[in-house]
Parts: sequence; C-alpha cells; structure tokens
Amino acid sequence: MQLEKQLLEESDNLHWSKWIDQDIQDWKTKQSTKHHREAFGGMGSINDIAIGENNKSGAWKENLFQILKSMSWTFATKNKIEFPKISIQQFEGMICRKCEYSEISEYSVNDILAKRNLPSLINRLLPSENFLTLLKIEEITKETTIVNECEKIKIALSNSSINEKEFYTVYPKCPKCEGENSCVYRWELLNNGNEFIIKRSSNNLKLEKEIIKNKSKSWINKILGYR
Repeated sequence: MQLEKQLLEESDNLHWSKWIDQDIQDWKTKQSTKHHREAFGGMGSINDIAIGENNKSGAWKENLFQILKSMSWTFATKNKIEFPKISIQQFEGMICRKCEYSEISEYSVNDILAKRNLPSLINRLLPSENFLTLLKIEEITKETTIVNECEKIKIALSNSSINEKEFYTVYPKCPKCEGENSCVYRWELLNNGNEFIIKRSSNNLKLEKEIIKNKSKSWINKILGYR
C-alpha cells in the first residue's frame, strides 16, 4: 500500500492517496482492512482510477498500480498474498482497412513489456527491503532482459509492417493511401521460441479485402446452391 500511495501522489490523485494513507495507519494500529475494502465498489471507487501519462513511464506505472491494487484487495478480503502471473492481453493501434497501413504507440509497446516483466519483478522485490525500487521505472527498463525483449518486440512489429509512433492516430485520411476508412485495431503478441510473432486478433472490424473475399465466397456458394 505504500507503493500505491506514492503512485497516487505522483499522479495527483490526492483523495485516494490520503485514503490509502488511512488504510496504512489502520493496519499498523489495529490490523484492520475495513477502510481499505470500502475503497472498492461501483462508479467513483478506486476501481475507476487510472494513473500515469500516455508515455513509456505511464504504461509501467499504470500496470504496477493495477497489480498492487489487485494484491491489496486480495489480502484485505482473503487474508493472503497472491503474487501476479504474466498476463499478456491484446494491444491496440490503428489500421487502414483499405491498404492495411498500421501504427502502434510507444505506450502500447511498454504496456506489453510491463505486463510481461512486472510479475517477476514484484515477486522478487516486493518481499525485500528494496521494494521501492519498483517505482524507479527508468532503472527497471534498463535491465538486460527488458531491453532484449523490447528489441524482439520491435523486430516483430517491423516484420508485421506495424509502425511504432509516439502516439497512434486514427486518421481521417490514411497517410499512405489517403483512404478514409481507418479504425482502432488489435493484435496479440505470441512467443515463438527465441522470437516474438504478432497475430491479428479475431475481434476486429473486417478489412476491405476480407469483406470482398467473403462476398466472393457468398456468390460462389449461391451459384453452387449452398447457403
């Protein structure tokens, strides 16, 4: 909770940093988690809080905060500590549905890296006296393992013709073909031995060539008498 409090203070969430400070005092004086449990709930609760700016550091802080929040909730409700496991989710960017020009943001790349590496860092550092090291994002991201993973992700992006930008933009007109049919798009990162590969997620809008292909298949089925 000390880490949660500092992350909230750094992101100017002063109401919630004071709330967590009260939780810390309650635990120190009477080992009570009642006030902390009351932070979680519906709209306007700590569940709705996101921290960190839309950049490299922000991606790591947001993931760290969400993991710590989950851990403190589990401890408060089940009286046990559950350390996190690696959980890679979809990452998003933009794509032109006509020519398939694609972009992903610096934030999304670091979101992937944080999700892959924070669980092991938390498992190693949180039980130690060096737990505050988790807040030193610049130092953490210079670790050899993370630097190497970052390079592998960039190679995978290049192999998939996805451009990394500071921010991705759903353009009114595609910068490559000037088409007016760009959208948010999602991919998945897969570990293929010593390299990463990127797979398009199934829950995306269809690309124009996919729509044309489906229409052609539909006409062929009609000609052949299939439904």
